[in-house]
Amino acid sequence: VAAIDMTAITLGQEQGGLTPEQIGDAALKSVVHLPHGFRNNVNTATGLKFRGVEPDGVAVSPDGSFAIVANESHQSAEHLQGFSVLDLRGGLQAIQAQTYSIFRIDPSLLENTGLTEVPAWDTTTYPTDANKLPRLDPTNVEIVKRGNQIVAALVIERYNPSAAQLAASPTFESQGSVLFLDVSDALNGNFEIIDRVPVGVSASSGL
Repeated sequence: VAAIDMTAITLGQEQGGLTPEQIGDAALKSVVHLPHGFRNNVNTATGLKFRGVEPDGVAVSPDGSFAIVANESHQSAEHLQGFSVLDLRGGLQAIQAQTYSIFRIDPSLLENTGLTEVPAWDTTTYPTDANKLPRLDPTNVEIVKRGNQIVAALVIERYNPSAAQLAASPTFESQGSVLFLDVSDALNGNFEIIDRVPVGVSASSGL
């Protein structure tokens, strides 16, 4: 996630005489690296390949103290699907990130997988149980304040279940959904599920 100070861009343009590269260097305050470095079972020359999360949507809390990034993942690494909370209290140059699995936040997403918890990611061994997880791809997030609550609406795509998943459960969930979370204490890693609402129809994206 790139943290960019848009004020620096405005000032650079007003000042004049600066190249786009110079303005960009002044505006870029930090790059936040999200979890990566694990290995999966993609066939390569070495038999292993590095992959990480694929950040998609992002939203900033009303008071500007944190942001939430929706993390998709590669189709062979479903266990990394989730979101990251970016602590913005120290400014753009000192952002701290904590990442959470969507399956740990909402265990109902594990239904019909035969798993009681999401496999942990590892830097050396690919967890084969990750193959049992559905392809969700958290794709967008919005944050609003309602009364004393700060609420995040996280859009969850849902790809069509595999033949094996359908064989295991003919009622396998196939729709996308929106997960509503109370994120008032997100900076301390505390989330409360308000509701998860199925939306759309079964399709490649689910929404």
